Parts: sequence; structure tokens; C-alpha cells
Amino acid sequence: ITQELFFDPVRSAAGHTFERRAIRAWLRRNGTCPLTRTSLQKSDLVSDIVMRSRVRAWARRQNDEASHFALDKPLGLLADGDCGIKSTRELWDN
Repeated sequence: ITQELFFDPVRSAAGHTFERRAIRAWLRRNGTCPLTRTSLQKSDLVSDIVMRSRVRAWARRQNDEASHFALDKPLGLLADGDCGIKSTRELWDN
């Protein structure tokens, strides 16, 4: 939905992963999965721990430019919606 790197990913029963904040906002407006357009509720989402681990491992492997990202800080210390990284393309291209 955001086309940004996941910070707090959640997974639907259909196996689609979304950023928690973004999918909750989407569901308030639409009530459906943005990919399948089938009914989807907040209670249908579970934390995607594997994706979160992969993103954090990727960030740790990056050069000094990526070392300042706040992926290890508690959510409350980050600006609202800030994940520090702006593109998922970098994750999959490496």
C-alpha cells in the first residue's frame, strides 16, 4: 500500500503482507483486502515476524548509510509512520 519498507508488517490469511498502520487505515475506509478486494477485517491480520526479521537483517547488512535506521528502537521513539527506509526495491534487488 505504501510502497515503503515494512516496519511493522502484518499478514492476512491469504498470505499477503502489509504495513500495519497502512492496512488499518485502508480497512477503515474500504473493509476489503487491497489486493483481492475480498472482505478483510483487522482481526484477520497477524504479525508477520518472518518479514520483520528479514527487513531488520537486511538493514543490518547495509553500509554506513543504512546503519542510522531506527529499526531497533521501540515504536514509540519513531515519528508516526517513520520506518527510516523509503523503498522496498532495495530489499529485493540485493
